[in-house]
Amino acid sequence: MKYLAADAELREITFWMMGGFYYATWEDVLINALTVLPSLFLLTMAGWKLNLLSLGDEEARSLGLHPDRARLLLLAVATLAAAVCVSTVGIIAWIGLMMPHAARMLLGPDNRFVMPGAALLGAMYMLLCDTIARTLTDAEIPVAIIASILGAPYLLWLLRGKGRQLYES
Repeated sequence: MKYLAADAELREITFWMMGGFYYATWEDVLINALTVLPSLFLLTMAGWKLNLLSLGDEEARSLGLHPDRARLLLLAVATLAAAVCVSTVGIIAWIGLMMPHAARMLLGPDNRFVMPGAALLGAMYMLLCDTIARTLTDAEIPVAIIASILGAPYLLWLLRGKGRQLYES
């Protein structure tokens, strides 16, 4: 698509790939809210299913869950919410990696609490990154750049901690 795009379209694609809130409208906010909030509610209510899936398929089956159906449903709902968000603001990396880990560290392993916790932490992190992106210079920096600058050290810290746990066992 980038190869075939005209100059103006190429610029739009590039800005979309960098991710940012500069083109978001209140209509986009409404569309996102009408999709993401029900999805978050469904995922939170299905948190117990995620807890069972984390035990393994055999254990989940023995507790009355159909793992394949549950996995497909949860994946479809999460994909819908993510797709709507990405379609309106572009690709903003690190949020989906950082916030679930942070929520799990703060709230424990129960997915009924991790889901809303990760969403809330992600929203607060995006507000922080957007505020920095809008105030750091005269021109607005794409929020994905700020999220990446803060996200890469977090990933290294997380990997360092997990690696240390593996070798100490």
